[in-house]
Amino acid sequence: MGDTLRISCTACSFERELRVGKGLLYSKPGSYLIESEIPSKQMQIKLFERMEGPCAEVKAIREAYRCEKCNRLMDCMSVSIVNGKKSYKTKYRCPRCNKTMSAVDMIPGEHQCPNCEEGKLHVEKIGQWD
Repeated sequence: MGDTLRISCTACSFERELRVGKGLLYSKPGSYLIESEIPSKQMQIKLFERMEGPCAEVKAIREAYRCEKCNRLMDCMSVSIVNGKKSYKTKYRCPRCNKTMSAVDMIPGEHQCPNCEEGKLHVEKIGQWD
């Protein structure tokens, strides 16, 4: 089961819900999951190419990502593939400023608000998803 988190700022009205963790479909990620969760056709093709072969080990999880420049927060499916000696992990760019996004743990009070940049983010678990 994955968790649904409510992220809110201690200083402004910023609020967002993020889904993190692993649902049932994530236990054996296949083409349906990748096509429905990965918006970029180019990234889908790269994933399918890397998944070919009997040795491929594929893992998927939903993670919170934060932009390294503008602090935008979003949740995305992270796929890691190990095929022999080669490995690959999905990478995301911010839809706002096109800079690199990094997976982050949503720890209360650790992250600055992407809206006002003054408050800290409060994290509350509000449910589960599958």
